[in-house]
Amino acid sequence: MGFEKGHTYAVGRPKGSPNKNTTMVRELFKDLILENYKQLKYDLGELQPLDRIKMIVELSKFVLPAFKTIDRKDIVNDLGWGMNDEKWS
Repeated sequence: MGFEKGHTYAVGRPKGSPNKNTTMVRELFKDLILENYKQLKYDLGELQPLDRIKMIVELSKFVLPAFKTIDRKDIVNDLGWGMNDEKWS
């Protein structure tokens, strides 16, 4: 028997409730970083400047939200400036 429209006997995690596995993995990762903080800091210091920046950017993906790329044309249109305006000459 397939899914029926209006079926109200759904089982699972309620919308908006935290995923326990995700929470546990995040806590374990945080503990791993905290326990190895001095070594991680030392290892980053041993890298060449460009490699150090790349690594910091890669690690930041785990703690910072992802940002959406914004096109300059979107900003210009939102401000009401046309691309042919004197401001762009």
